[in-house]
Amino acid sequence: MFSSNDLLDSNVIKLNGPLLRTRLYNAFITNGSVPILLTSISFFSSLTSDFEKIYVGKFNGQKAYSDYVYGLGTTSTLALGNNYSNPFKYEFSPIILEYWFYNGSNWQFDSERVGGSDDKWYTTYKDNAGNSYYQHLFEFPQILIPYVNDYSISKYAGGKGGKGGSNSMRKKQYNAAMEDLQYNAPMEDLQYNAPMEDLLF
Repeated sequence: MFSSNDLLDSNVIKLNGPLLRTRLYNAFITNGSVPILLTSISFFSSLTSDFEKIYVGKFNGQKAYSDYVYGLGTTSTLALGNNYSNPFKYEFSPIILEYWFYNGSNWQFDSERVGGSDDKWYTTYKDNAGNSYYQHLFEFPQILIPYVNDYSISKYAGGKGGKGGSNSMRKKQYNAAMEDLQYNAPMEDLQYNAPMEDLLF
């Protein structure tokens, strides 16, 4: 393998994550994979329109991790050109990580800004059909969406850790559960025909 195209031809896709370009990742790799102690995550919350700081650990009065998961949203949406299969580019505000790492002789404290809206925090994924997706490193890669259903069936449909019988049995259980969730309302009940000016803000 000499390039990402060689990987693509072999149905192997390299995923780019936001931490791969950080000092945190470098400290982990260069110090014999000694664990990193993450102490806090600061981010702009799209729920409260304010900066939030979540301390990581077990103690009283701790904020829920879901505040971070649901709060870290896009700050703006921009149209992309015709070169990409996805029509929009999403911008995210950076997050600030505070952590301790072991440098081989003692523990060091560091903080680092991860993410932003400049080009280095974006990547282009290309699938076997030739579709290109320009995405922020904080986004779930678009090229993985076709695999979500198969992964869910093989891993979770059988119960605890996917150990609830054969693959075909898990698939039947999963499909039955999906049928129970379907809503068969007429399409006109689901449409909203408000004038465009009512939707603008």
